[in-house]
Amino acid sequence: MRKNLFGKIVNITSIRGNIYDSLGSWDHSTKFAVERLSDCLRLELKPFGIYVIIVEPGATLTEWGAIATIHCILNHWVMILSLPVLRKRI
Repeated sequence: MRKNLFGKIVNITSIRGNIYDSLGSWDHSTKFAVERLSDCLRLELKPFGIYVIIVEPGATLTEWGAIATIHCILNHWVMILSLPVLRKRI
């Protein structure tokens, strides 16, 4: 791309890099990192005619929310039941 003085880099991320909610820190932080990396690359590569594009798809109906919620609840209870104080009472 530098040799041709033209090119495009397309990074796929999510709107979740700009918003946040509970139980999503790992997801939001990775999306945010991709977006900030893209912003920096855009500035660094502009003199070479290389464009950096971020694609943020909108909401998509999937089963991910329910799966993630169940996983978080189960992990939470496993953690609570493994506490030494509770093991003595049980």
